[in-house]
Amino acid sequence: MSVDGVRPALASDAGPVFALLQELAHSYEPRRATFDETYARLLTRPDARVAVHVSDGIVNGYVVAWAHPALYANAQVCWVDEICVHPAARRGGVGRALMAEVARWAADAGCRSVTLATGRADAFYESLGYVATARYFKHELTSRGL
Repeated sequence: MSVDGVRPALASDAGPVFALLQELAHSYEPRRATFDETYARLLTRPDARVAVHVSDGIVNGYVVAWAHPALYANAQVCWVDEICVHPAARRGGVGRALMAEVARWAADAGCRSVTLATGRADAFYESLGYVATARYFKHELTSRGL
């Protein structure tokens, strides 16, 4: 276990992470079978970091981040794809600890920056030193593509 209760996610964390995912997901309905397959793949990818915050044996939050090369940055960059903290654990340092773990992992991976999109937690990320740089747009793809 690292400082602040954050550690790499394990296969045995799948149930608690799935429960937290249901708190996060507003655009899509998580499907357990698909989650299990994707979660197992994520845990083995060297370009992905899945970490959990645990206290008293309870998973209070999780984060999924990716490192990838970016032409615009002349370096690797990190993208936080998902972060979720259980409502009862919010405002207790869990999100801060998860984001600190991402920053540590990203720096070790040679990343130049950490970026994420949020629609609900601007003040939290600003308190961590993040600055707003862009708006994000999403286009849903059908089974036939565009």
